[in-house]
Amino acid sequence: MSVKNDDLCVEGAGGLPTVRNSGLNTNKNVDFDSGSNTCALPAATTIGGSAVVALGDITSTATTGNIFTVTDTGIYTGTGVVSFVANSATSGVGQLITMNGLTTGTALSLVSTGTIVTTGEMLSIAANTATTSTGLVRVSGTGLTDGWAAQITTGGANLTTSGGGIDLVIGAATVGTGFRIVGTGVYTGTTGMLAITNNSSTTGSQAVITANGLTSGHGLVVTSTGTMVTTGDLVSVIGNTATTATGLLRVSGTGLTSGFAAEITSGGANLTTGGALNISNGASTAGVAVVVTSTGVMTTTAGLMTLTGNSATTAAGLLRINGTGLTSGIGMIINATSATLTTGFYLACNDATGNVFSVGSNGHLTSNLGGGTAPVMTTNSTGISATAIVAGSTDVTGSFTTTGTPESGTALTCTFHKTYTNAPKYVGITPLNAAGGGVNTIPYVSSISATAFILTWPAGGTYAATPSYAYHVFA
Repeated sequence: MSVKNDDLCVEGAGGLPTVRNSGLNTNKNVDFDSGSNTCALPAATTIGGSAVVALGDITSTATTGNIFTVTDTGIYTGTGVVSFVANSATSGVGQLITMNGLTTGTALSLVSTGTIVTTGEMLSIAANTATTSTGLVRVSGTGLTDGWAAQITTGGANLTTSGGGIDLVIGAATVGTGFRIVGTGVYTGTTGMLAITNNSSTTGSQAVITANGLTSGHGLVVTSTGTMVTTGDLVSVIGNTATTATGLLRVSGTGLTSGFAAEITSGGANLTTGGALNISNGASTAGVAVVVTSTGVMTTTAGLMTLTGNSATTAAGLLRINGTGLTSGIGMIINATSATLTTGFYLACNDATGNVFSVGSNGHLTSNLGGGTAPVMTTNSTGISATAIVAGSTDVTGSFTTTGTPESGTALTCTFHKTYTNAPKYVGITPLNAAGGGVNTIPYVSSISATAFILTWPAGGTYAATPSYAYHVFA
């Protein structure tokens, strides 16, 4: 061993290390293990007046192997095999790895062959006092083209129902965003800002949102302030190879009472040729475009479909069925069972007063025009002294009786309970007794207006007492 004023040189078997620098001060003996290339520096060792724990510069031109290694063979349970502490730092960088020549290499690799369970982890970042940080973990790769900023590979086929790729926990948060994707470009891609791909899946669910506590909130909100045109849409569901699916889009709300399973609100007063719902069935030759089914025993005002347009005035048709190509087909079919249909109707038309026209069992037509109130029949008192409308008569059809014997000029006026929009086109009279027909002269319809029709007996006829007649009005 040789000692000089400006350095310390220790040499021996196995090529023991050489320490140079007049500033080295251990304040204690330095022990070199016999036959090794290691030495133990005491905790009080300083280099150039600074503690050895605060300084370090390792330079190497190695291309393989480890340049700096810390090895611990013990069952370590401490807080860090290597610890960097700089608690007074504010805006500096605690640890920096620079590898400007990287292509397919890795700047930082954390490897474990251990069976990690429960709270075990490969990387833990804790900053629980952070408040307005733009990102406790930030990855920047602004030069990326077809690469990815982050990739996570999970257990694949080893996964169970409780495992996954990312578990994002936001605790008892009441506001804020759990996961956010922001793009500022004029995006024209078709793969999506958020893409989920699992083409091998058959019976699984690809995206699940669970919000069991919802009351007036929303499970999913898709919003746009853009002016959408032509093929633009907020939600597009495409399953063009589907064949026997019970529903490419299904909404289930079996607990609903007074609510609705779906609500569509359109442009209202802004609408021109548009609408709220457009169902296109293509060039189909079979199948049904819309099916509404219920297995419930409906009563009172319950119905499978309700169309309400109470403010409509000059609408060309609140419900319109177009079938301009029909030849031997049928525009509308209403099926019921004649054996069970009693007082019900195949078709009923109502106004504010109730049913005004209906088609009942066996195709029987009924009319209640006037809301059940019969028209008024009056006489000019020439021959016929009185007349009476039979109960159940309406503005459309009914019958009447008379008192007295008609004569030339006898006139009866039937005044409708409700005024017709236009004067009826036809009024038919049918005798109901021998006095009203046979060889006896029957009255003719001498006048029809929107408010009434008049029956008049001609002169030179054969007249009999108390004739009765039925009438039929066609508008």
